[in-house]
Amino acid sequence: MSHNLSLNYHGLFELSHMVGVCMCTAKPREPPHFIVVLDSAEVMVGDNARFYCKATGIPVPEVMWYRSGEEMKADNRFVIRYDEVDGGCENMLIVVDVSTESEGVYEAVATNEYGTDSTEAMLIGRTGVHDATVVPLF
Repeated sequence: MSHNLSLNYHGLFELSHMVGVCMCTAKPREPPHFIVVLDSAEVMVGDNARFYCKATGIPVPEVMWYRSGEEMKADNRFVIRYDEVDGGCENMLIVVDVSTESEGVYEAVATNEYGTDSTEAMLIGRTGVHDATVVPLF
């Protein structure tokens, strides 16, 4: 019995043999990969800190956020944004009103059915006066 397998320009596989033709769709797959990684942040206590990253993958991965190893959920201190874009997802974590307790390692973990990727960064909260120069008057 003779079989012939080919891929047509629509991304479909065609398998033909003497009895007939069977067509099936080839589903592309790609594990997650961060194409924009997190950058560490050093902000004044009381300011907001922003972490941004972008991941690709097929299917588009889900992204979870962790602080010092513990999963984070959105609340009044943490704003989490997730937007699907061409072939991936843009992710932002905003730490509202940074305090010294906010300091630590922040991690974004992207997952789909074909794998996992992660990126991490450090948040440091600074206390004291903003960098302002005061010139004494005489």
